[in-house]
Amino acid sequence: GGRGAKTKKKKLLELLLHETARYPGVVLLCCSSYDKYDAVVHALAPTLLAAMRAVVQFELPDEATRGRLWRMLLPPACAGLVDFDLLAKESHGFNVARIANAIYHAVAAAVLSDPDAATAAGKPLDLGMKRLQRAIQAEQEKGRGTRDALQRAMLC
Repeated sequence: GGRGAKTKKKKLLELLLHETARYPGVVLLCCSSYDKYDAVVHALAPTLLAAMRAVVQFELPDEATRGRLWRMLLPPACAGLVDFDLLAKESHGFNVARIANAIYHAVAAAVLSDPDAATAAGKPLDLGMKRLQRAIQAEQEKGRGTRDALQRAMLC
């Protein structure tokens, strides 16, 4: 920690700027939101902003799109057992990666609660609405913590 970590981060940032400037192709840098991008670039490296030729902002999926994502990512066996519209509403602000994370956590919780079900041939895991809603809440909580805020801001 402390001064040594700051020096190391500064050196890494300088290396990133140097390599980005000399690379002959296109370099893509990703950030989880424009506000975080703006804060990070201005706080850490205003020279990075000068080196950028374009900044493209992608909007988060709206509720209808999130509903379609839930339908696409969950197994077909869940179709009659979950309320996709409610999942879409409760996952406001989620992109496809956060929806996939919530599904992963729901599946992990299902396997941990019934390990035999995970190995039963042809028997789908019981994800259920409550388990999926808890997974959505857990994913939302991940974004609310203050720990590693800068790292989360620079997620690719």
